[in-house]
Amino acid sequence: MARLNSDGNLDVNFGTGGALTTQFTGNDQVLVVVVQPDGKIIANGQMRCASTGLEDLALARYFGE
Repeated sequence: MARLNSDGNLDVNFGTGGALTTQFTGNDQVLVVVVQPDGKIIANGQMRCASTGLEDLALARYFGE
């Protein structure tokens, strides 16, 4: 995931150099990304546990600086 400034450049204050990766477990998939009015980012998706094959909700909220 990456966050851009209004000029289209990477926001270097987000993650490492403007980007980050979140690994939950197994095979993860982001389905929806929402930017809140305060700039925080919510990523919603699903993850599949490699050992059981079961799927579950994956949810992350990123605060930025």
